[in-house]
Amino acid sequence: MGEAAEYIRQLECHELDHRFQADARIAAFANTDDLDELDALCLKASEFPGEQDCGSMKALRKELIRDLTICLGDIMRRYIRANWVIRGQQSDEGQPYESWVLMLHTDEGHFSLDVEGYVTDRFNREEGQTFGQFVEACICRLQHIPGAYLGGYGPINHNH
Repeated sequence: MGEAAEYIRQLECHELDHRFQADARIAAFANTDDLDELDALCLKASEFPGEQDCGSMKALRKELIRDLTICLGDIMRRYIRANWVIRGQQSDEGQPYESWVLMLHTDEGHFSLDVEGYVTDRFNREEGQTFGQFVEACICRLQHIPGAYLGGYGPINHNH
């Protein structure tokens, strides 16, 4: 069994296109500035054609998770100093697994936040935190790291 190697890389050109088009693609289904609507879309989208696991449905789900990840991460970037990077796991067997990660810049160094991992878990209903709760939890943790929290953040009011 080969040993896995982790790597982080900058976005490639086609990924930059995804990054800048995600908002428009999701806007047809939810207000991309509303964490509750994005969360509801994530949960609702996980339900449609779940019984069909054809290749095109898997690709569509992966694209939706990526777009939701970008929208959620871009909301977070309003409050923290961060940029998008791709984190990958390269192993001897099979294809590498790559995910969208926010690289946070602080006075104490750099930290990564696996936003796509969270969205994927939420999509698959494995994560109990709503998008709003996820953002609040991240901001609360980051407020205690010098240089990570930029401000402009106020508690999110939820109806639930």
